Amino acid sequence: MQPSDDTGEFVEAEELLHADAGDVSATRVSLEESTAKSITGDHVTMTQSAVKTISAQTATMTQSAAMNLKSADIALHQSSAGIVSGERVDIFDSTVGFVRGPVTVGEGASARVIVQVGPGDPSVRPMLSAQAALGLGAGFGATLVLLSRLLRRLLGN
Repeated sequence: MQPSDDTGEFVEAEELLHADAGDVSATRVSLEESTAKSITGDHVTMTQSAVKTISAQTATMTQSAAMNLKSADIALHQSSAGIVSGERVDIFDSTVGFVRGPVTVGEGASARVIVQVGPGDPSVRPMLSAQAALGLGAGFGATLVLLSRLLRRLLGN
């Protein structure tokens, strides 16, 4: 337990330094050079760490990686994330696979986004729009169906 910044009351907090953790759940979570399977908390801060799943009110990542990140307010600094969902996503020299929510890029920073759904900073140029990703997926699925039917016919099954 440690004092809260806002009210002076004590809140549950978890700090990991050079550690490997499974599931972490606390009001405030701070990771430095650590890994975790999942994190659930109000405020999550990561530095040079990796996590599979994060669910938080606010999440700040610096030189870190996350596979699935869901938070109201997200800031990525020189980090990578697979799937990001938030009400506000700020990106500073980071890479994101799929992002849902409004994206802003820090001044003088760059962002690499593969698919974006939602409003975004004009400097963010996703590799695929949501419509293009849907079309690509539908085309890929149709190709698999046609190839499987062709193979069945050729093999006599």
